[in-house]
Amino acid sequence: MPAADWARRHDLRQLWVSLLLSAAEHWSVLGQTDQAAAMLDQAQRAVGLRTMGAGRIGARLQFLRAGVLFQQRKLASGDKAVAAAMAFMRHGSKWLNQIAQLDRRFAAGQITTRGPITARAAMELYGRLLGDPTPADWALRPMESLSVLVTPHVPSYEHWFLVALERKVHEKALEIADLARRHRFFSSLAYGGRLQSLRWILEAPDELIGQDGLLHRQNLLAQYPAYAALKQQADAVRAELAAMPLVPDDPETAGKQRDALQRLAALSTLEEAVLREMAVRREPASLVFPPVRTTKQIQAALPEGHAILAFFLAKGNLYGFLLNREKYTYWRLQQTHLLGPRIVRLLSRMGHHGQDRQLSLTDLEDTGWQAAASELLAAILAGSRVDLTDEFPELVIVPDSILWYVPFEALPVEADGQLEPLITRFRIRYAPTISLAVTGDHRRRLDATTAVVVGQLFPQADEAIGQAAFRDLARVVPRCVPLPDKPPLPGPSSVYTTLMDQLIVLDDLTPGNGPYNWALLEAERSKPGNTLSDWLALPWGGPSVVVLPGFHTAAESALRGVNQAAPGQEIFLTICGLLSTGARTLLLARWRTGGQTSYDLVREFAQELPHTAPAAAWQRAVLLTMDTPLDLEREPRITRVAVADPPEAVHPFFWAGYMLVDPGVRPGAEQRKRKQGEAAADQAAAAFEPRAAPREGIRRF
Repeated sequence: MPAADWARRHDLRQLWVSLLLSAAEHWSVLGQTDQAAAMLDQAQRAVGLRTMGAGRIGARLQFLRAGVLFQQRKLASGDKAVAAAMAFMRHGSKWLNQIAQLDRRFAAGQITTRGPITARAAMELYGRLLGDPTPADWALRPMESLSVLVTPHVPSYEHWFLVALERKVHEKALEIADLARRHRFFSSLAYGGRLQSLRWILEAPDELIGQDGLLHRQNLLAQYPAYAALKQQADAVRAELAAMPLVPDDPETAGKQRDALQRLAALSTLEEAVLREMAVRREPASLVFPPVRTTKQIQAALPEGHAILAFFLAKGNLYGFLLNREKYTYWRLQQTHLLGPRIVRLLSRMGHHGQDRQLSLTDLEDTGWQAAASELLAAILAGSRVDLTDEFPELVIVPDSILWYVPFEALPVEADGQLEPLITRFRIRYAPTISLAVTGDHRRRLDATTAVVVGQLFPQADEAIGQAAFRDLARVVPRCVPLPDKPPLPGPSSVYTTLMDQLIVLDDLTPGNGPYNWALLEAERSKPGNTLSDWLALPWGGPSVVVLPGFHTAAESALRGVNQAAPGQEIFLTICGLLSTGARTLLLARWRTGGQTSYDLVREFAQELPHTAPAAAWQRAVLLTMDTPLDLEREPRITRVAVADPPEAVHPFFWAGYMLVDPGVRPGAEQRKRKQGEAAADQAAAAFEPRAAPREGIRRF
């Protein structure tokens, strides 16, 4: 290489190393891995122990080394090299330094109407600095682009949000809040969400990525024939597996399934190496999930009468937004610092003092929680024009921070002189971002296979209880299949679950160390390939419906042990992680009751899913359960006493702990879905028990 030789002869070491690195990248792009590795080795020797090895040149060397290691299919070593490069970029990135400079101006009060930086200029600067890396950014500065994705800087989004409010561009502020949530998720992932976006672009169903995504997929497959060949093989193995039953009866088919799952896992590992090679290259890649939508697009996608209640925490203050198709309002919550104690009081009055702590009948009869719930709702809505006594069909809640622990379903409003919980007035569902509240009409399969983990929803419970619950479920949910526990699954759950349409886990789940380091299938917890982090990797996809009545959050202990620095973050990231695997409908417990009412809620919800929208199915399940007398012998968290007339499950302890996360349906799709459900119900009537009709009237306290 003449230029590099010239620089070496003239003792221009920094230029010499830079030219060697450029040559290494050139050979790597051409697929000449050995030549690229040789150039990197030569550059490493030239750097030696000099200080440049700890600077930008050393970071670039590690970054390019990662690409070569991925070409050699050495994933762990490549990931380590990327981490080393990003360790420098967190304090050496010019892009991140520009963001920090603007933040310092904000903190110093230098963004004002009179300058030195006007609010209008700050909006433009933050927009440029906090926007997704463009194709030009990836082409010209890939290391900078990746560093801005992997390095958390949520306060910068909060400053941008506050500047937008100062300029009274409230619609833009709502969009900025969504970008901040998205950034929280991206910065919690390996490669800042870039790797996950590449998985979506290359593997997600066509309808989820749009026309631009399909064109991008074609370009990537053309540029990376190795990945295209692996994908073709993996698709063929998937077709083999799709032709087999989820749980084969005969040993021969079971053996073929195990073999196919092993082959799919091996192919996916090779695909992951190529994906990482793409991630550190100069390839443009849109950040597909979570999506970004404007406020007007979100409003247009809302069905008539539906509303979104969204919250955002910025610089210690919570802000609320309520919007429907026609209008929106916003307010700053008063005394945000007092919300935590109010939530703790509500949860304590509901009886949440530990995940296994029992409640007495006296506790269930105590109505003190109602006053705490009313005070909390009043505190949340104080200063706003929001009136939840209005009639409307559905409310989507996008919580933030400590509000993730609030059981909004149980918060009461007064109507006709009596208190009514919100779930009795309208359907309620949740979304981690505003854009994910309206992702459109997804055609749920009417012939879906539902995989069920039959375990112990309450520790030390008789295994026969779970088995009986499964039999009840199987009588009303078609194609319900129990997963084997002995012998273990035929492959890692991260691979095996890609064969499932729906997954219901009737088992107590052990919280992990972090939002992705826990197993959805408790029996497989100690085995590799079974954490949520593993589910994020290829093969792409998983159950479109995931039901976890044994999930745990800090709500079950009235927020004792909650992460004070980022309350609610573990719930938000867990939900985003599950949705990024391809799930669309989630039902998670804030606290685990572990008794018959939990089984009943899950069964009623699951049997209605093929016939109506998930939010309607869940509201129906709750209303039916509230009218059902408790079987105290089957409620392990209620003190067992002999009573002639057991109370109904009206106390929110039994039904308010669940979060239904779902994107809803597009305007006009709900009626179409109802007609499809009615037709399917008629066809199934001869084989399955008739569905109970939702009761009329409203449950009042």
